[in-house]
Amino acid sequence: MDIPQSCLDDLADRLARTRFTRPLPGQGHSVPTDHLRKLVEY
Repeated sequence: MDIPQSCLDDLADRLARTRFTRPLPGQGHSVPTDHLRKLVEY
């Protein structure tokens, strides 16, 4: 797989600027915010 470095840099920048919110009330199936933060850091 060949992905240009500029695309990887752009993705890293977008992930670094991710703003996480609290889960919405009444949402039965949601991914815990802590899990999402760890995934983005990875």
